[in-house]
Amino acid sequence: MSDETKIQWCDSTVNPVMGCGGCPLWPTPAALRKAPAAELAQHGVPAQEAQRLLDGALDGLTATDVYQRRRAIAAKLERQAGPGARNGRRMRGALQACIERPFSCYAGKLHCNKGLNGEKPDKKISKGYAPTFERVTCFPGRMAEMARKADLAGKPRPDRRVTRKGKSRTVPGKPWLDGMPRLVFVSDMGDALSRGVGFGFLKDEIIGAVSSQEGARHIWLWVTKRPARMAEFARWLREEHGIPWPDNLVAMTSVIDQRMARAVDDLRKVPARLRGLSVEPLLERVQIDLTGIGWAIVGGESGPHGRPFDLAWPRDLRDECRQRGIACFVKQLGRRPVENGQALKLRDPHGGDWSEWPGDLRVREMPGAFRTLARKTAAIIR
Repeated sequence: MSDETKIQWCDSTVNPVMGCGGCPLWPTPAALRKAPAAELAQHGVPAQEAQRLLDGALDGLTATDVYQRRRAIAAKLERQAGPGARNGRRMRGALQACIERPFSCYAGKLHCNKGLNGEKPDKKISKGYAPTFERVTCFPGRMAEMARKADLAGKPRPDRRVTRKGKSRTVPGKPWLDGMPRLVFVSDMGDALSRGVGFGFLKDEIIGAVSSQEGARHIWLWVTKRPARMAEFARWLREEHGIPWPDNLVAMTSVIDQRMARAVDDLRKVPARLRGLSVEPLLERVQIDLTGIGWAIVGGESGPHGRPFDLAWPRDLRDECRQRGIACFVKQLGRRPVENGQALKLRDPHGGDWSEWPGDLRVREMPGAFRTLARKTAAIIR
């Protein structure tokens, strides 16, 4: 849980569940074999032999295991490829890059650093983390604790000076949030709708906190990559318990490519007053049906292996939002923004400093409903 966060479109984050049941940004071990096999082939290793080597190196490992052991796996593959492989040492570096590249989820990488480590069996799990990213773990009480945080409605979000370990720095403000209730991103370090998380827990932990008198002062932004299960949960709440979806709980899903864009149909089945999309990291031009959507966040991919982000893509989404009267928020341009086919050089490695951006992309709009939604909900509860 973080009372304050660098994420530009919210004030705070909270994770009733840590870990995730999997997504395209955290690949399965089976999905990790294609690129290394192709790399081995480029260095003269026959396809059948490459597959045998990869089976021996990856069988029985989780994605977390593979990421944590990526250097050792690359070195092992180099040794076992034998003297017939060309440019063995260069091959090792290329294989390591092949293994690392598909791992784009920052939450998964943090769990690799903070959770169990097969190469360091004595290492303790950092407090508050799941043992591994794949072992989805519930943490009751976090939502209620966040609900007790101060009401921010009517308050500005200015620049601040902070000092840590004797060093002082300026934390940029978020003027686009000025006057809003506290905006809380639910599930930035996992997916609470992963299989194995019971609806009873979600009702007590999330719905209970959001609907409480304290929680009703805030806007809660619940993001999932499983909108079909969110719709199933909403139906279970209504039919089994007579509980409506809270007005101050924004139903949101992630979209990174055209395949995931189809899941927006499932999000529309959630009877939320407001629905939103986290279109990040956007990896290709997408066409999204924005019917029933009130907010769209878009951004490029950061990280050392960030993929190209053509600035025509966020412009398409921005223009579509304007035509429909939907708030659009451009979060970041990522590590590899592309303008008219040319790489755009930015100092910020995340592409998050909008003073470096083309002026027409400096768009950070918030739904107008946010200014009144939490106050109305709180008034009803009182």
